[in-house]
Amino acid sequence: MQMVELAYPSRPDLRVADVAQRAAELLGEPLDVQGDDASQSVSLWHRAHPIRYADGKEAPPSTTLLHSDQGCAPEQYAEEIQQSWATEDPAALLAGSRHSVLVTEMMASGLPPVERLRLFHGVLQAVVEAAPPAGMVAKHGQQVVSSAAYLASCDAPPLQRAGAFNVRLFRVDGSEGEVVMDTRGLDEVGLHDIQCHFRGLDPNEVEGVLRNLGASVVDRGPDS
Repeated sequence: MQMVELAYPSRPDLRVADVAQRAAELLGEPLDVQGDDASQSVSLWHRAHPIRYADGKEAPPSTTLLHSDQGCAPEQYAEEIQQSWATEDPAALLAGSRHSVLVTEMMASGLPPVERLRLFHGVLQAVVEAAPPAGMVAKHGQQVVSSAAYLASCDAPPLQRAGAFNVRLFRVDGSEGEVVMDTRGLDEVGLHDIQCHFRGLDPNEVEGVLRNLGASVVDRGPDS
């Protein structure tokens, strides 16, 4: 599933009606809302996209907001911080967090990857615009980004937005110059992530190849 945790110093003034209205504007379709400003859980239902299950029944997916008073302590996100190559001092974005809002898709696995990305980011953008967090932990992309970076990327297709898709780098212990790079963010929308194991190549060039392959897989399918 696509999941992004938003870090705040305290519970944000997040007006659900405003979020739903803005998300509807971004997506070009209405959303049904379950929950209110005081709720710990709020669901925005994408009823224009019903999914038919094996038993013949249909149900819409949702993008759900889950409030928590646990915050986002940096020590809990060591792996995400380590792989946040594009973010300057990602740990500082989470320091001082006392409240978090988890934005997650629900029951969306039956949708095509492009639609899942579009619906999720329509709601995520609306939430971040309404109440910009100090930091954003993109769990499916395993990285930390700032709300400013995310909003600045919102003119791009969803996969190219900050946090949506990551290329990770690992140096192989005990091996001189051996590197593994892989992607994060494709498996969570029903595709397969990509890995490259190499020596003697420029990691920046490999990253570009992996990003282009990831975009192609989303746009054209796994057989592209």
